[in-house]
Order: sequence, then structure tokens, then C-alpha cells
Amino acid sequence: MAALEDALTYVPFGSRILRLTLPRMSGTDVKVLQHLYNASPAAKAGEVPTDGLYGSETARAVQKLQALFEVDTDGFVGPKTYYALGHLTGGYLVNGPEFGSRVLSEGESGNDVRILQNRLVASGRRYAVILGRAPDGIFDVRATEALRAYQQDVQSLNPGVPTDGTCGPETYDSLHVFSGHGGRPMRRRRKGCDVVSLQRCLAAIAGFHGEQDGFFGPETEAAVRRLQRMAGLDPDGVADSSVFYELATRS
Repeated sequence: MAALEDALTYVPFGSRILRLTLPRMSGTDVKVLQHLYNASPAAKAGEVPTDGLYGSETARAVQKLQALFEVDTDGFVGPKTYYALGHLTGGYLVNGPEFGSRVLSEGESGNDVRILQNRLVASGRRYAVILGRAPDGIFDVRATEALRAYQQDVQSLNPGVPTDGTCGPETYDSLHVFSGHGGRPMRRRRKGCDVVSLQRCLAAIAGFHGEQDGFFGPETEAAVRRLQRMAGLDPDGVADSSVFYELATRS
């Protein structure tokens, strides 16, 4: 498999508004978007090419995604659409720095580090066990070890990822594409691609039997509360770092 960044200019996902222009916008952020669309319920009618080029087919796909998750169907990928894709940017970014806006390594701290940890545990039990705790936003030795293990494992899917325990461009792209959720807390009335991933995990671990449709409704909330009670957490129904960690360690 070719690397996600193959022959494309690296552009951090969420760092610009994507839209149909002449000449066509291109870059790794467009390719990440295309991968996320293809993994979403909106792609049931057909996937788009993952070529990193924002052409008319990708614009129509974005409108389908926007219609599904009740975002203005303008074909512009701005803060609201990024939010539905599980990424916080613009006014949705309450605590910075934005995930993907800087290279992260041991000794760093912040909400972007917490999101990194969230996405690692969402990627598999192995990384949650190495981390050894619910994500806390502190990039310590165990976080480095968990990230390095992820990088080694993901090379079969994205050969461009280094294995140095540092989170840079290639690792960010891989985490966006392959982790499923972790970019934001989720609660009642949230909707988006990451909610689908959460529902899939809840179906396997916490008795969620509803449709995996990307809408965080009463059944999804009840399953989150069920998991929280199982884990001895406050059953507030919010899927946050502690919930992501419990889902990973119980998988």
C-alpha cells in the first residue's frame, strides 16, 4: 500500500477550508478527508477515489456527508464539517493546541496530547495497555512507548510512518484515518463519523443494539452509562477519555 502522503504536499488536516476551486485544491488533508468519507455511512452508495484532489466527485461526497449529519450542504469543508468528522477546529476548539498543529514528543502536554492518547487507545487494546492509564494529556515514557508500538504496527497500512515515538505529519494522518474516534468527547445529540466508531465498540463491549448510524441518541447514551457503571466511573453518559480507555482495555 502506498503511503497516505505519497506524491502529495503535506497539509495538516483541518488547517484550511476545503472546497471546489480552479485549479483544484490538493494535498494530504484532502486524501484524509476522502478516506474518512469512504469509511462513513454516507459512502454506501459508492466510494470516492483517494487521490488527494478536491474535484467534483469529492465535493458531491462532502455534500452527502453533510446531508447525513445535518450540516449545511454547501460542499465546503469548514469547522462544522470537520466537527462531524470528529476533528475540533475553529470555534469548536475550546482547549488548544489543535491536534496536528505541532510535532509532539516526550515532555509535551496539552489537549492535543490527550487527543493523541485517545486516538491511540481507540486504535487497539495493545496501545491502551502500554499507556497503562486513561489519557491525561501528558506525553511521558509510556505514551512514547505506546506511540512507537502503534507506528510499528501501522506501517503495513501507511509505510511512510516513522517509528521514532514522535507524532509528526505521517503519524497524524494515520491516526485520523485509522483510529475511528478520540478526537472529541461525545454526548447526547452529537453526530458524526466518530459516533459510528463509538457505537461499533459499544456493540461489542456494552450491549449496544441500536443502529450504528452516527447519531448519539438515548440507546447510545444508555450503553455508555452501562460501560461507566461496569468500570466504576461516574455514569454521566459522556464518552470521554476514560470511556475510550475502558472500551479499549475490555476489547
